[in-house]
Amino acid sequence: MSTYRIQRDDLRIVGALASKDIVDALKNRTTLTIFLTVIFLVALYRFMPILRAGNVLPMVVIYSPEQTQLEASLDNRSDLDLQLVKTMEDMKAYVAGEDFAVLGLEIPAGFDEALESSDPIEVDGYLASWIGEDEIAETRAFFEQRLAEIAGRPVTINLDGNTVYMRPNTYGQAFFAAGSMIVAVLMVGISLTTQLILEEKQTKTMDALLVSPATAWTVVIGKALSGLFYCLVVGGIVLVIYSNLVTHWWLAILLLVAGSLFAVSLGLLLGTVIELQSQIRLYTFILYQPLLLPVFLIMLSDLLPPPLLTVFRWIPTVAWSSALQVSFAERTPFNSFALPLVLLIASTMVFLALTAWLIQRSES
Repeated sequence: MSTYRIQRDDLRIVGALASKDIVDALKNRTTLTIFLTVIFLVALYRFMPILRAGNVLPMVVIYSPEQTQLEASLDNRSDLDLQLVKTMEDMKAYVAGEDFAVLGLEIPAGFDEALESSDPIEVDGYLASWIGEDEIAETRAFFEQRLAEIAGRPVTINLDGNTVYMRPNTYGQAFFAAGSMIVAVLMVGISLTTQLILEEKQTKTMDALLVSPATAWTVVIGKALSGLFYCLVVGGIVLVIYSNLVTHWWLAILLLVAGSLFAVSLGLLLGTVIELQSQIRLYTFILYQPLLLPVFLIMLSDLLPPPLLTVFRWIPTVAWSSALQVSFAERTPFNSFALPLVLLIASTMVFLALTAWLIQRSES
């Protein structure tokens, strides 16, 4: 019976601390500034390609096992952009990698002979999974009309079963969507949580908490939950902005929660270590470098030495980025996200334990 009472009291204290911090953060102008800045940057990057797409010609990527007159006819047109590739894999990578609609066409062997006959002409077309129904219809109609002009009769583009999904560890939309999530959650998780715990120290309410029934762990968990709330809000907004890319929502949400806890645990630890408000920007800037730079430097994997790449992949944010990209792909093999998830959880537990130890030590 006494064990239940202690657990119930701990939960009550954690809930009170978390709800107080959530409300206090809402009243803080710094919180609003951080939040709006993050959302603006993410939205700006996300919708820039849409603005750019208005100045981009409709693009078609063709794979053909043999050269046909179709390629030459399309290449002479000024109303579209043609790319030729040597393999089906190259064609699918091109279709999935661009941030605007690209049609992939697989031209069958004997296509020139089919043009000379009176048989119906059908070619297989490929479009990315994130493209909406209206854009699919528009793209299909545009290229069917251009192919019909070349063939002299109707041409059907078959899209059934030919959806192309994002690929993990490539540097298209999936990569930058994952990067946007990490930047947003880290900025909110570290900056906001550091601010919350530092304010407790400066107003001496931390001392009052530690002489109350609250323990170091209940303080840490309460602060972590308030930081987690705001990370989930901003991360949820990022997922909504990129919702057309997400294939496996359960994995995207799971990684959002794990990554948010990681960011919050870092913010708690930083807030416990520093003493002055003016130190927040300096220390967060220093902390961002080893966490964010490798996420984007890995794009230069062909130029980086293999040992450095191995080190990068063990950085929690790089592992997080890699796993997030899996949530945009067609399949989610367990080994593609298990290690990153374990790495995020283990790092979080270490940072939370260290924070609780430092708070408990300051009490004595």
